[in-house]
Amino acid sequence: MIWSRAKIFMLEVPPRGLDLKFRNDVRLEVNSAIREMPSIKPIDVDDALACAWQTPCENYNADGLHFTPAGYKILTKLLREALSQWVGSHLVGGGTFGCEYFADVPYDMEMV
Repeated sequence: MIWSRAKIFMLEVPPRGLDLKFRNDVRLEVNSAIREMPSIKPIDVDDALACAWQTPCENYNADGLHFTPAGYKILTKLLREALSQWVGSHLVGGGTFGCEYFADVPYDMEMV
């Protein structure tokens, strides 16, 4: 196995659709399967993205599928937190490590 110690982060499938419930049963099954994969660190995005499950949601474009800049900002934050926690807990010598490592990654996706 190549890179057997590699950590794979995977965003769970986010809610989608005009009511944020399009094919929700299938989406939840897939997310459950992702969480059971031993080599995967799942990142749950539901509560952070779903605007308290009220629509319209400012994190999605009008199509209910694609994210707005606000939605991408939330995804960036979730990814930074997950990476920072993992990197911080795996430093040689037990050092500390925070989100400052990712300070050069822009929050504003329009800049990318």
